[in-house]
Amino acid sequence: MSARERRERVMAQNAALIEVKPDMSGVIELRKQYGVNRYEDFPSETKAKYLFIAACFPGFRVYACGSRVRGDYIHRGHPDSFEHFVARSAAGMPDKEDSDYDFWVEPGAEPEFDLPSWADRARLRIPEKEKIAIPMPVTSQSWDFSRLPKQEHATAMDAFNAGNIRMLLDLHDKYRLSPYTYCCDHNGLLAWFGDAIKNGDIKND
Repeated sequence: MSARERRERVMAQNAALIEVKPDMSGVIELRKQYGVNRYEDFPSETKAKYLFIAACFPGFRVYACGSRVRGDYIHRGHPDSFEHFVARSAAGMPDKEDSDYDFWVEPGAEPEFDLPSWADRARLRIPEKEKIAIPMPVTSQSWDFSRLPKQEHATAMDAFNAGNIRMLLDLHDKYRLSPYTYCCDHNGLLAWFGDAIKNGDIKND
């Protein structure tokens, strides 16, 4: 029996059940087994896809969300792809061969490059527990923390820990840490400083 025939048979078997009440048990099991809480837990291919999406929004923090985070995605080549299909079908989820790579970024952020067809931007509010921050990509348009003098590192760390946006903006503008202008949306600003502190680019020696 071909894969298409198997899919059609499962859909027919689940049709009556879906009309009455979707069966979420299989999807719940998928979420337990494949759901992720950290970017590092994504498969390597998924990491690469999300890094590409993040690179389309330099200066902004981009988050992975949707089925790739929850674990109830469908993906060609996955060893359990048919089991995923069966669980999704019983739950009344869309019939597709590959789930999109859903992501969330501030509503005012516009991509600097064309988004690929497999990227799907979430426009609604996403619960924080269902969002995973994608690392800020390093590109020619990225920030350069080597421009921040060592004597300013303690100031930057204190400002970040205190949520002092004004001081962080002053440091950013004074030392031209990036080519971006941060006016009303400061999430990208905080994300870059936060990553720099986490990665040791800014440290209080």
